[in-house]
Amino acid sequence: MSADDPLDETDLQILDELADLWSTVDPVPEDLTLEIRFQLGVRELRAEVADLQNGLEATAPSLAGSEPLGAGAFREHAMHTDTLTFSCDRLSSMITITPHGTAPDTVRVDGWVTVPDCSIELHVLSPDRTRTAVRQQLRADPDGRFTLDEIPRGPAQLHFHHPQGPILTPYFDL
Repeated sequence: MSADDPLDETDLQILDELADLWSTVDPVPEDLTLEIRFQLGVRELRAEVADLQNGLEATAPSLAGSEPLGAGAFREHAMHTDTLTFSCDRLSSMITITPHGTAPDTVRVDGWVTVPDCSIELHVLSPDRTRTAVRQQLRADPDGRFTLDEIPRGPAQLHFHHPQGPILTPYFDL
């Protein structure tokens, strides 16, 4: 048997077992194809990418009732929030993501951007991550604030329309 011989059934079985082994030991990340598409799209657009500066998770109280608070009541009535900050040479933006109180599986996004009156688009991908399921356009107010309500959870990306060219964030989870 030489290296030039065609693959036989034993070779194919060994290759299948190796593929199974590597799928278990070092699986392909779920969002790899999404990240590759993002990076290729940025290269094509020649857009500046706003880097994620930090991701803070906080727990803020959501006290719906008027009952007195005991030792565990804070945890029982707590509401999970995420705060993300994106930054590049031309702008910075901070967003806070909180669950929407009236619509299940949706969130509210409160944000601020250093460019007042900036035009912004939020893109949320479909659950299978193959297409944009939601695209919302808005404009920051004169102080740079913006709010998006009842946004479905999923991988999302912000597009800032800056006078000197587009700025995109990496994808993040809502």
